Amino acid sequence: MILRNYFDPHVFSQQQLLPPGHDRAYSADFLFVEASTDLHVDIEVDEPFAFETKEPIHCVGMDDYRNKCFVEANWIVLRFAEEQVKSQPLRCLRVLANVVSKYTGNDSWQLVFKDVERLTPIWQWTNQKSQKLKRTHYRQQYLN
Repeated sequence: MILRNYFDPHVFSQQQLLPPGHDRAYSADFLFVEASTDLHVDIEVDEPFAFETKEPIHCVGMDDYRNKCFVEANWIVLRFAEEQVKSQPLRCLRVLANVVSKYTGNDSWQLVFKDVERLTPIWQWTNQKSQKLKRTHYRQQYLN
């Protein structure tokens, strides 16, 4: 995995956060931890619909409360569309490197990605857009 190639040993997958007052923990897709500064970056890879159930996920507003819980725990939340991770992996890593540099003052990773182009933004989808993407088999197009 490319994230680990550049950021190990600071990357962990499926780490959990149990917000105060909750019975169930939230799980981060990936977590970057810089121990000396206690920086925690929750790295989320969002898909427009679930493969198994075909239900819309990560639509506008759907993850707001979850994000709030991570932020209240002093974690930074980075969300990338699955399509961005697939088509622009180094650009996604550049974003992480810039965040790490900003909050820790450690620009070593930022220097690694200095010649990588900026990430091309993708608008977060609505429930209606997610349904349309499902009907056109959009995920299969960029995953194959």
